[in-house]
Amino acid sequence: MNEQKAKEQIERFLNGETTNAEEKELYAFFAGTDIPYSLKKYQPMFLWYAGGMKGELPKKQRMAFRLWKKLCIAASVVVVLGIGLGVYNHIDNQKYEYLEGSYIIRNGKKITDIKTILPELKQTNKLAVEQIRKAEKVLNFDVDKYMENLEKKTEEGDKDNLPII
Repeated sequence: MNEQKAKEQIERFLNGETTNAEEKELYAFFAGTDIPYSLKKYQPMFLWYAGGMKGELPKKQRMAFRLWKKLCIAASVVVVLGIGLGVYNHIDNQKYEYLEGSYIIRNGKKITDIKTILPELKQTNKLAVEQIRKAEKVLNFDVDKYMENLEKKTEEGDKDNLPII
């Protein structure tokens, strides 16, 4: 096996694309003594595989495996955080969807950025709720009950605090 073919098979091996026959060919190649310098770093790993993976991985491969494992975990965390941030932004945008198209005019300039106008929209909403409560009091005013209370005050002698009609 020449160096170029060995490099191609190593790459295929590391990607899990080799056949059993190709793997045996790699094991035999690395069991030999004529290994190019650029491929020597793979020799302990392939000897370990050829030996039935008995014992521990050679130290460099263990370190590479640990590094690969840490990188996979870090990548997973980044993906999960990215998805979480995307979901949060989507939910946050939905929260104010009903305000789409809202705007305010400040210093003669129309402002439509929801985050900029949100405090003023909240204040306006608060004032509207207060007005609704006041209107409900007027609409729910019970004249008969009011007149009964006036009659009671008159009977109790509290004539000084009676409303002027």
